[in-house]
Amino acid sequence: MIKVAKTVIILVIAALMLSGCASNGGTVIATVNEEEITEEELNKRLEKLSFIYQMDIDRDLYGEEMLDQLIEEKLLLQKAEEKGVIVGEEEVEVQYSEFESMLVTSYSGEEELKNELDQRDLDLDDFRNLIGKLAVISGLIDEVTKDITVSEQEIKDYYDENPEEFVAPESVEASHILVEERALAEEILEKLDDSESFSDLAKEHSIDTQNKDDGGHLGYFTYGEMVPEFEQVAFDLEIDQISEVVATDFGYHIIKVTDRVPEKMLTFNEAEDFIRDRLLLSAQEDYFQNYVEEAKTEADIART
Repeated sequence: MIKVAKTVIILVIAALMLSGCASNGGTVIATVNEEEITEEELNKRLEKLSFIYQMDIDRDLYGEEMLDQLIEEKLLLQKAEEKGVIVGEEEVEVQYSEFESMLVTSYSGEEELKNELDQRDLDLDDFRNLIGKLAVISGLIDEVTKDITVSEQEIKDYYDENPEEFVAPESVEASHILVEERALAEEILEKLDDSESFSDLAKEHSIDTQNKDDGGHLGYFTYGEMVPEFEQVAFDLEIDQISEVVATDFGYHIIKVTDRVPEKMLTFNEAEDFIRDRLLLSAQEDYFQNYVEEAKTEADIART
């Protein structure tokens, strides 16, 4: 894989903040419309966060903030039940499978993941349940905000007032062959000099399993999407030009550029859907936040 990896484990903080588990006894520390939140539930949530982020989440520092979140999520789950929001098991399973795969990667394999879960007295089913509840709250958000719209005039005004956001940077389309040894890369380069097919050689030799079967095709990318050593060479190549051997932490590459797109200003038609989505999301977030605050004022919430 050549694209630069981001060192974010998962954006599960939102999931954890918007999902709960049933009270399992213990000291009651809050109630939401007579539904209890216990000390054990709060501690379990903090333990889950510690597991996700692979760091200690201090109870004294974050306990009150987490309790606020637990109160809010209980209330939202109650609202979802009132509105009859139902999420299919199939949808939950898809989301859970993606989550589990990311955990396996984060903990360097299934065995290490299982060991860490055992040490923390956690189980993957805890997270499946958690994701199911998050999906229900997502359904509530969809239900509550379904009538929110953005006008064409709002979209046009945003485009006119924020021109700097609609400059598409220069991009190139490229393919590559990635191998582990420089000597092999040099041999492949000689074959390319003898007019052998770049695509065929990628399929035969490349260790980049994400694209080797497609002849090493990487698609279009801009500055910052690839490792620096790779993109520096790629952006210097002409169309249909093949590079010398390029060394990166991934191995040894041979790069072929097949197209270039210069920097340009997006037209309104090109930017319209992006702007609509952005403004709609912002409007939905504002509307739902007001919905939550109103729900809190109407609810019977007590800390003990």
